[in-house]
Amino acid sequence: MFNQSLKEQIKPILFVLLLSAIGYLLNLTPVPLFANVYLILGNIAFVIVAMRFGVLYTLFAALIVTSSLIFSAGHPFGFLIFGLEAICIAFLRTRGWYVLYGDLFFWIFIGTPVTMVLLSTMADIPYQLKLLIMVKQVFNGLLCACIAGLLVYFFSKTFSFSFRQQATKVRGLKDQIVYATSLIVIFCIMSTSLFVTHKVLTYQHDTVESNLIDGKKHLVHRTNDFLNMYGLVVKNIANGLTLSPDINQQQQLTLISQQRNDYQYIDEILIAAADGTILVSNSNGNITADKLVKANDSIKSQANFKATITSKDGVIAKGMSNSAIAEPVILISYPYFTGSELKQVAGVVQISIKWLSLAKLMPEGMLQELHYVITDANNQIIYATPTVPVELNDHFKYQEKKDLSFKSTGLVTISTESGELKNDYFLSRGKLSNGWKIYVMLDSDNVISPVEREYLLLFALLILAVLISLGLAERIGIRLTKPLMFILKQIKSVEANNIHEFKPLRKTASIEISSLYDELQVSKKQILNHQQELENQVELRTQELELANQKLTKLAEKDALTKIYNRGYFDRQFSFFQKLAYRNKQTIAVIMIDLDNFKDINDLHGHLAGDNCLRKVAQIMTSEFCRETDVNARYGGEEFVILITGISPHNLDYKLERLRHRIEKSVIYTPDEKIIHISASIGAILAPATFSKDVLDWVEIADSCLYQAKKMGRNLVQIKDLTEQIDSQSEESQQKDSQIREQQAMDI
Repeated sequence: MFNQSLKEQIKPILFVLLLSAIGYLLNLTPVPLFANVYLILGNIAFVIVAMRFGVLYTLFAALIVTSSLIFSAGHPFGFLIFGLEAICIAFLRTRGWYVLYGDLFFWIFIGTPVTMVLLSTMADIPYQLKLLIMVKQVFNGLLCACIAGLLVYFFSKTFSFSFRQQATKVRGLKDQIVYATSLIVIFCIMSTSLFVTHKVLTYQHDTVESNLIDGKKHLVHRTNDFLNMYGLVVKNIANGLTLSPDINQQQQLTLISQQRNDYQYIDEILIAAADGTILVSNSNGNITADKLVKANDSIKSQANFKATITSKDGVIAKGMSNSAIAEPVILISYPYFTGSELKQVAGVVQISIKWLSLAKLMPEGMLQELHYVITDANNQIIYATPTVPVELNDHFKYQEKKDLSFKSTGLVTISTESGELKNDYFLSRGKLSNGWKIYVMLDSDNVISPVEREYLLLFALLILAVLISLGLAERIGIRLTKPLMFILKQIKSVEANNIHEFKPLRKTASIEISSLYDELQVSKKQILNHQQELENQVELRTQELELANQKLTKLAEKDALTKIYNRGYFDRQFSFFQKLAYRNKQTIAVIMIDLDNFKDINDLHGHLAGDNCLRKVAQIMTSEFCRETDVNARYGGEEFVILITGISPHNLDYKLERLRHRIEKSVIYTPDEKIIHISASIGAILAPATFSKDVLDWVEIADSCLYQAKKMGRNLVQIKDLTEQIDSQSEESQQKDSQIREQQAMDI
């Protein structure tokens, strides 16, 4: 007897531990929604426990499940919030509440205020993100309650325990309909809205990352070009002095004055001897001969001068100008030489550029959204846009934050020299050719604010949908139960009063209830059932036929081996994309890809290995060209074809080279686990959409380029760019038409 009682006590403990372990594992990997906001699904476990067991078991399960949040979220606040949630819904469940209504009560009156208090203590989180987290918490709690309710509802036998503690309460039909409708409606709305929002946010994330990375690449390229251009100016002056060692100071002044006038960002050009004495200088472009006598200062103590003399090469560094008012500048120095072998340093040519000239490197359109900081190799700030809360010459410091939603960029908090935390930014890092660093940033408020509005709108729509669904379910319950009560009353009346005729049923009653009522009067059950069965069979056969047609359509469009489109689909879709590109005045690229020495692979390793190669190439193609307007297809055998619209020649060349490189570096396993490598030759045509309406014309030129790539040694990319040629032909045609019309007008 004692052992039997012990077993009955152990069963609920084991069940709670099992559910808690599942919830613990789910919470270790939360679903990222945005920045530091995550969706936590492991809480479903303690909600299910609350539906079947008491308060203590539910609290025990909640503590186990939320303990994983310490690792995934980094703070213990989940113990308090979700512990209170577990106690509340378990207690209300003992009072006969449905778990969804109990959870809704908790988040309205307890969970939201407690979350607001806890978030107010976390100063490192922006206000917009705090509001977003609070709304997400309500979403998270209600979603877990819905999923738990649906799981128990659809798998009622699995959760029907003899050792359950919560008593089964008998409820009316109307209450059950209202609750079931609320569960389904709320779950569908929340899951759909979260899915759609996640897609929108994913797109926004990709856009933000793309803007940051493109801005960084643009700024790195512009800054390198800027420094290289002025470095070349200095080098040319130094080479001129090396080749003409006998020119006098006036000629030197004329030389540097001319360069000073030609390049607007040069603040000063000077020529110094090997001992650092300034021979001539030009800081305003209008220096007279009297200035030559005064140009006797020295730059011997400057670090960049010493580095130039020591390295005998060009040096780019930051420093201070030689003017009366010392200002921070970029110093570019280059030595000039003397001696028979031109190896002895005779002096140094140096230009200075004001730091503010770096502000002109980023286009105005990008400056409205992006901010940037340029530092030297030691991370000391050389330039920063005025909107960034940092000071020049300070060390650029920031703290990285955990953010799973952004892959190529990071969420950081800028900090000052004193350690004070400033705004949050999404940041992308770059490096210049001289070792300087560039940080391109986007203020997180610009990204979070639209997301906050999105979630608030969804939250308002959810509340409205819940109210509508509750009212609708209430009305449906009444319309279902009222005819049943009427039928019951009629049966009692017939039995009591021996009446042979029933009163007519209201027309608002459902078909099922009306059918039941009719069966009490006349025996038409077999006819009605047979008719209903025929209708169901017709509908079933119709659905099966539609599914079969859909499968046949997919089979006709897809290549069975590679799972990408086949040649027939490519040929049919070309006309559509050609018309679309023609309307939008875009270019079209048709790319032909052929695997090199594919027959040798089949002969040496077998056709299964060849199939693996084809599948691998198809996977690489679809990952490289994944826009909705990109068409990847198998053209036949080992040949593939790609259709792209709206792409520039430079971008096409870059992407095709990357595709070729990825195919070359891919690792493919044969059925006997041997590793083989493949390569591909690629031919492409890029032309305006007006080039031809016939797909064969495009494929013929792309195939010709492919043949050239094969002929030149394989594993190459050959592109036929007809964009400029056709544009020029179109202009000549327009000019000829205009001349003809003018001649006709003169004849008249």
